[in-house]
Amino acid sequence: MSECLHILDRLGYSRLSGNADQILIESVRDALRIFGDAAGSLISILATDSGLSEKELLLDYRAVEMSLNRRLGKDIGKMIMGLIKKELLRHVPSADSDQDIGEIVDRIRITDVVNFVRSREGHEHVLFLYKNAKTKDEVLAEFFESAATTTPKGILSVSPCRIPSTNNMLYGELLSVERSKAMSKAFDWVYTIHSVNDSKKGTRIAGEDASWFFRNGLENEFTQGERAIGTRAAENISFLCSYDLAKLDERHLETIIPFHGFVILDDPPAVYKGPA
Repeated sequence: MSECLHILDRLGYSRLSGNADQILIESVRDALRIFGDAAGSLISILATDSGLSEKELLLDYRAVEMSLNRRLGKDIGKMIMGLIKKELLRHVPSADSDQDIGEIVDRIRITDVVNFVRSREGHEHVLFLYKNAKTKDEVLAEFFESAATTTPKGILSVSPCRIPSTNNMLYGELLSVERSKAMSKAFDWVYTIHSVNDSKKGTRIAGEDASWFFRNGLENEFTQGERAIGTRAAENISFLCSYDLAKLDERHLETIIPFHGFVILDDPPAVYKGPA
């Protein structure tokens, strides 16, 4: 995933700040209040020790833990991290207290991702690079189920997908025509769905794992299709293009990322916005 982050940074994508950031910052600050008036000074010292700004430190619980252990000792560090975890759990009632801080933070960040996909309004092209199939299923379900019941929806999937009121085409159906016509078949399907949209809400279209095109001899054709949509879809459609990150290499990432206005990652969960 670090390779992916480097590519996003190089291409000018920046992470969107969400509720998770504020929750993490407040949880660390609240835990450090046991030091009273000295809490602010301690945060400044820990940040200096870590070579980070105070905000960067407060958003990096691992850096907080390492700095606490170095400055105050492991016993006190462990105690304070326990307080931070307690503060975080207040924001995730469904979390298991046996989970570590990283798992709890990821759960909070996933909520930010879910809220992002729920709020799509059309004319958007979003890339979703996932490592965890369960998270992928959760995000896709929220993308469709949060839409108005009258919103036309469609998903391209490897196997039959039974999301309520959602049109479904299998990737394999695109192999029934000549390679040069495969993307025309896919776009015909998309625009047939979109043609019945008489509302102001954007049609929602998703692909379950678009790396399928790369594995089935349609890389060039699909890449041209992604380029045609561009970072902002001309039609009132929200496209959510999901890819299994494990099936992509650096060349694939550098090719497809620039065609999308937003990029979602699930490890760690975050949303990135492309350059203006």
